[in-house]
Order: sequence, then C-alpha cells, then structure tokens
Amino acid sequence: MKRVFLLLLSAAFALPLSAREVQGVGKNSGAANSGSMKTVEELCQPSKAQSDLSINNVRATILGGGDMWWDLNTARYEVPKGSNKHSMFAGSLWLGGVDEGNQLKLAAMTYRQSGNDYWPGPLTTDGTASTNKEICDKYDRHWIIYREEVDVHKAWLECLADPNCDDAELFPGYESQIPQSIKDWPGNGVNGELPYQLAPFIDRDGDGVYDYLVDYPAYDIDKEYDCRDKETDVLYGDQTIWWVYNDRGNVHTESQAGALGFEIRAQAFAFSTNDEVNNMTFNNYRIINRSTFRLTNTYFSTWFDPDLGNYTDDIIGCDIARGLGYCYNSDTEDEGALGYGLNPPAVGFDFFQGPFADYYDGLDNDRDGCVDGVQDPETGVCIAEDPSTGVNERIIMSQFMYYNNTSSNISGNPDNATHFYNYMRALWKNGSELIIETPSGPGNLGNGDGFVASGNGTPTRFAYPGMSYDTTGAYPPYSPVDWWESPANKEDKRGLHSAGPFSLAPGALNFVTTGVVWERDLINNDLFASVEKVIIADDKAQKLFDNCFQVLNGPDAPDVTTQELNREIILKLTYGPGSNNAGYSYRERDPLITVSPDDRDSILNANPDYFDYKFEGFQIFQLANSDVSISDIYDPTQSRMVAQCDIKNDLTQLINWEVDPDMNALVPQDMTLQSNNSGIFTSFKINEDQFATGDRTLINHKEYYFTVIAYGQNQYLEFNPITAAGGQKIPFLAGRRNIKTYTAIPHQIDSEKGGTIQVAEYGDGPIVRRMDGVGNGGTELELLPEEVTAIMNGNASGQPSYMGGMGPVAIKVVDPLEVKDGEYTLTFSSANANANWQITDAAGNVIVESDTTISFYNEQIVPDLGLSVAVQQAPAPGGDDDGTYDNGVIFSEIIYEDPSKEWWAGIQDD
Repeated sequence: MKRVFLLLLSAAFALPLSAREVQGVGKNSGAANSGSMKTVEELCQPSKAQSDLSINNVRATILGGGDMWWDLNTARYEVPKGSNKHSMFAGSLWLGGVDEGNQLKLAAMTYRQSGNDYWPGPLTTDGTASTNKEICDKYDRHWIIYREEVDVHKAWLECLADPNCDDAELFPGYESQIPQSIKDWPGNGVNGELPYQLAPFIDRDGDGVYDYLVDYPAYDIDKEYDCRDKETDVLYGDQTIWWVYNDRGNVHTESQAGALGFEIRAQAFAFSTNDEVNNMTFNNYRIINRSTFRLTNTYFSTWFDPDLGNYTDDIIGCDIARGLGYCYNSDTEDEGALGYGLNPPAVGFDFFQGPFADYYDGLDNDRDGCVDGVQDPETGVCIAEDPSTGVNERIIMSQFMYYNNTSSNISGNPDNATHFYNYMRALWKNGSELIIETPSGPGNLGNGDGFVASGNGTPTRFAYPGMSYDTTGAYPPYSPVDWWESPANKEDKRGLHSAGPFSLAPGALNFVTTGVVWERDLINNDLFASVEKVIIADDKAQKLFDNCFQVLNGPDAPDVTTQELNREIILKLTYGPGSNNAGYSYRERDPLITVSPDDRDSILNANPDYFDYKFEGFQIFQLANSDVSISDIYDPTQSRMVAQCDIKNDLTQLINWEVDPDMNALVPQDMTLQSNNSGIFTSFKINEDQFATGDRTLINHKEYYFTVIAYGQNQYLEFNPITAAGGQKIPFLAGRRNIKTYTAIPHQIDSEKGGTIQVAEYGDGPIVRRMDGVGNGGTELELLPEEVTAIMNGNASGQPSYMGGMGPVAIKVVDPLEVKDGEYTLTFSSANANANWQITDAAGNVIVESDTTISFYNEQIVPDLGLSVAVQQAPAPGGDDDGTYDNGVIFSEIIYEDPSKEWWAGIQDD
C-alpha cells in the first residue's frame, strides 16, 4: 500500500516515511512541483474526478487524468471486494511517437508527483487540437452507466414505437423515472454543444443528435456490431465508466515531452458473472490524433504498478503467445497486514485488442499465423490486409518490460521523456537492451535480471517469458529458454505492456482494449499455482473479447419475495415483463458453437436448438452470511442448496467439463447437484437451517440468507473425453443477471397488522369443483365424502367436487397470510397442450392469466389470492417417445384389513 504522510518530524525520519510512489520525490497529488514547469492558471488543471468500478468482485477506482487504481494516496484495486486487500496500486496509458521533425512526442502518467501529462475533455477538430480551462473543467467528470438500465430504456423506446404495445401497462410511470445517467449521457458533449458524436449512442432516428426520448447509450444489445471494425463505437460491460481526456491541456510536467495532440475517449467496464470474469476489469481507449503531424515509431503502453497485497515481495513474468503479463508473489506466503497470506493470488494484464499495425509491415503482429493478414475465425483462412476493405492486423503485446521503484540510472524510475520512451520499447532507462540473462527455471535464484553491462547475450523485447516464446520468429526468444524472474529480485515493481511500432496520421483513429485478470489457487502451495489459473482465466477473457464482450447472460434469476412465519420461511419466485425469462422463454445463441457453413442448414433442420441455450430450471441456495459472493455458491462451506426444480424432460444430470490446472486435464463437475425432473415450481417452504448442527429447525428472529439462480442448458452433442473429438463441454449455463441476496427472519405473526390469524398452511388446497371438461390432469383425484355418497345414491350432479389439493388441477396455498374467502373460476382457452388458462372472480373480473401454455408443468403464483396454480396437459397413457412404458401410472396402494398381516406379495416383474 502506498500512503502519503504529511509529517512534522525530524529530518532523520523524513525519507523512510515519505511517499514511496517515486523514491526520493515528494508527492503532489495535483499540480507540478516547484522544480518543473509551472502550471499556467488559465490553462487546464489536473483532473479531480474519481469513481469506483464495483459491479463484480473487484472495486477499482478510476480517476479522470489518465490514471487509475488509486485515490491519489492509497491503493484502490480491491479484490476480493470487501477484503481490504489490493492487488494493484496504480495504472495508466503511456503514448509516444516521433513526429515528422524527428521530435519525440509523448504523454504518460505515474503518480502526479512530478506533474501531469493528461487533462479532461475533448480537443478541437479544426487542426489546432486545442482546449481551454473552461472545457477541461466542464469535462472533469465520469459518466457511469449500467447495461441493465439501458436494456429497460431500449425496451421502453421500442414499446412506444409499437402500436400493439401498451407502455402504460408494461412500463408504468417509466418516463418520469428515466435514469439521470441516460438523460445526461454526453452523446454530443456535456450540453449537446458538439456537432458530432462524442460518447457513443444508438442514433435510432439517424439525425446525429442524442435525444434520450429516442436514442440510448450504445450498448450492442441486439448484437449487430463487429467490435473489430474501426467504425464500431459501442459500450461494453454491465457497469461502464466513460470519460474523455487529452494531452494538450497544459505543459507535460510528468514526462517533460512535447504534446501529441491526442484525444482519448475511455471506458472502464466490468461484468457481474458467476465465473472467472467476475474477478476481471477492462479498459477500452479510442485514441484520435487531433494534431496536424504524422507520428511514426508510435507505441501504446499500459503502465501498471502491481501491489499484490504486500508490495515488497512481488515478481513478474509474461506469456508471449498470449500477450499476457503477470505479477505473482516471490514465495508462497504474502506476509504482513497488507498481504494475502498463504497461497497468494496472481494478477495478469493483457492487450485483448492492440492497435492497428501499419499495412504491409511484413510481420505477424497478432500471432495468428498470418503475415500482413488476419485469420478468419470460422475457416482459419488468412485474409490479406486491404486498406480498401479495412482488413488490418492488430498488434498484441510486442514488448513487456519492468523497472523498480528506485533511483537507479539503469532500472529505476524514469526522469525524462527519453526514459519513458525507452521503457516503452523494452529498453533499459539508459538505452541498453534487455538481455536474456542466465535462464535457470522457475523459482531459481540463478535467473538474471536482464541487464548486462557489456551488452553480451541475446537481446529480447520480453522480460521473463518463462517457457513461452515468439511463435512468429520475429523476435527472440525463438524457442523456450526457461527464463523467469529470480525470487531474490523481489521489489516494488512497475511494468509496461506495449504494442508498436506503428504510424498514426493526422485525424487517424486507433483503439486498444486491455484487461486485468485476477486468480488465486488456495489449494496448491506452489509458487506458480495462481499464475496457472490466471493463464486459464486469460484464455477465457480472450474468447470473451473475440466475441466482442457479448457475455452469455443465461436466464435471468426470478424476483423473490419472502413470507416470514413461525419457524418457517416461504420463498416465492416471479418474473416481470422485462426479464429475458418471462414465461420461461429464455433462449440465447452461443457464438462459440460453430459448424461448417455447408452443414449449418442440415444441422438446424435436425435440431433447431443446436446453437441455443434454453431455460431448464432453478436452484435455491441458503448462504452462510450476507457477504457470500455469487462465485462461491458451489462452495459448501458458504452456500448449500435447499431446493431445486427443472423442466420434466429427458435431461437430468448436467456435467460441465473444466480445465484443472494441476492435472492439466478436463475434469467433470456435476452442476445440477440434484435433478427432480418434475416440472417448474415457484414456491418453496423452508423450515430447516442447512448450516445448523443438531436440530435444524429454523429459529425465530434469526436472519437467514438465500439466493436463487436460473439456469439454461445446451447439449447439442454430449461430450465424451475418451471417444468424442468435439461435444458440449458446458451444457449447464447459470444465469448471471438479477441475482440478489434475500434476507428473511422467521417470527410469530400474531402481532402483524394489529393482530393476524393464520387460517391456512402452506400446501393446503381449496375445494375444487369441476364445472365442465374431462380427464384427471395426470394427478391423483379424491372426491369429497359427500360427493361419493351422492354418486352411490344415484344423485351425482355431473359436476364433482374434490378434496383440497386432490383435484385435476394443482391449486395450493403459497402465502397463508394472503388467502381470501371467495369463489373463483378457472377456465382453459382450448382442450390441448397449447391452452392457456385464466381465473375470474364471482363478478367475472379477470384476476390472473397464465404466463405459459399447459404444455409443461409450471407452478404459477397468484399473489392476490395467496395461491398457486399448476397444470399440464397429460400425455396419453402407454409408451412415449422417451421410452417410458409406465406413462399414465398415477397411484396405487394395497390396503389390508389388518396392516400387521401383509399376506400378499405378488411376483416381481422382471
């Protein structure tokens, strides 16, 4: 942790207690120090904006001046969120190149101790690339937006445009409740003053002007855009922080370099998921050259100061082929109050999307096997670069360099523009080359630090690549060399992850997407164990980017309401109209399921669901406490399943196959845990504490915590690790949206509402009278005793009445405190599986209509009556398509006059 202390102590204590950001330099969290160029008051001032990205398991602070992950004083990249443990201290974007006069132009940020190179706001587009204090001050802020609120806004706009959609019914009062983030979106600037699009928005009417009553911030909700195209400017993430800054607002007092004239439109974003992505954050930068000069030998670098808990014992490395840099602990314990303890985590940094390369530079910049071309993701064929069509290679990590927080003139903090530029090109501070020095294997003290005074040895662009190498053969190492950082070299590290060189013409746009990947192996006490998990997570993140960050949502979790009773809790699940699983209609195409284009039609004819996940069921968990993360719900020490239901079909167990880094093999994981395969239920009585020892009965006035997930399934081809070359390794997909923790406290209900009497129990059924129709609904029937008597006496009415819970339709009490006295009529729209039903009161008023047809078993809650209804069109008795030969059997029993004398056993059927 880095902390600034303002101290009135003797000189003997001044040095060790001062800020450690740059050794020996006092901290100024705003302007330049007195030894640098003074800031002119009329020009822009350093940004003060500060916001948190916090939707998942990471809380990361983002600043407005090109820096992030600190609050100008201490580390602010907390993971796990709430742990007060931080894995990063600071980070920023470094940009540098040479102009037509061979002058170095560069912008960088570290800790604002020497000054600043970035200021808030856009630049003018008239060729002067200028700005002023008024503009900078106006843009010294972040715009924070959430995908979920834009989803709703888009749906409302589309409803307004649809004459068959009743917005008053589906979105009651929405117009007066439109989120301020959508109203204030700077689509044409803060006050709409710009004649061009600034922050991305979907321009539904094509007039180029952002109007929140017509348009919406540009999440690619309909999956229409290719993020690889230069023209594509969209938002990513479940939470997004958008801002704009430049390097022309004032003199460069950080790097002391001439200004580039760059405008940077940035977004930091993250996803809330139940997998490794929940521990990741990402940044996207759209960089525009607003100057009038062409830059060559340009490099984009992400600078990072990793503080993995205790910052004094970190070492780094990289994986060249993946474009991944990482930091890990130099031993298996991260000591001290700031440390993570035993089995510490690792953190990685990746260029998921590097800048565009120069056309025809003769290199395989993205390491896809195509020189001056890109690989088609479906066919694997190389497509040649072509300026007329926009086909252009990207540059992934082309350099990985480090330096230490010292004043060394070789590997210490940079002091001027040349030092910054050298580090960006994987050169030492003094211009010496990085050398592959005495490679000796992981964890070995014999590994050199990469500086050789004589310059003898093999130069490289990649610090500590381990066993990875440049697969293109462009730069050493050309084969594995086994070079790792020595644990003895542990230091307060800074790293640089660079892409270049390339050229940038006046007015040209380039953009990069970077990410931070965090993982921890709590089981294996091995130096490299957490790094191995980072590598696996990074592969997943790269696939996510390759799919333009279109995360599979899975079915939305239902809304949950609780009824608290005496030593009993009832959970009720419902969906609103905005959910992707309303009426259990969830269906989502997985772009990672690919086939030959020639086979696509025949596959879809045979199986229309081949590429799609569909809703399958619910899992209900009790949590050990309110802080349990969704990523921990399958950890039995923190979360235990209390109920499950799924659609009745031929699917029972769903097994996902995940890579185990220790075994380096796919291992099966039963994700269903249990499968009732009896239909969808939406009410559940909880009367036992799954974490209790001994008596499990719920205790009144104690808090209990629950969460519910919905899951989908796709089993286009069952995976067999022995015989099948392909197959679905992830048939189970848990939904990731609307997942909440619900708190319930059981208690006596006598004193509620001035005195409450409970007249029914959960599961009780009302008396049902059949007015018309035939069949038993596939359920056990029990007539009222008086009905039996009337039949035996020949006085049957033809409209029999059934005992509560024993009729052809399953109607039961799900909320005992909401049950009302009255008569209600349930009718069906037709006499087949496509029928819907509705309930009316005695006056003929419609109380509720079914959410689905009766083609599958689904319990639907009727909140106003405190009841639920479940019915399914029963298939004809006998064999069915699934090979169930006892279909139609409902119930049987043997009754003995004397139960102690069971005299008939029968002969068992083979």
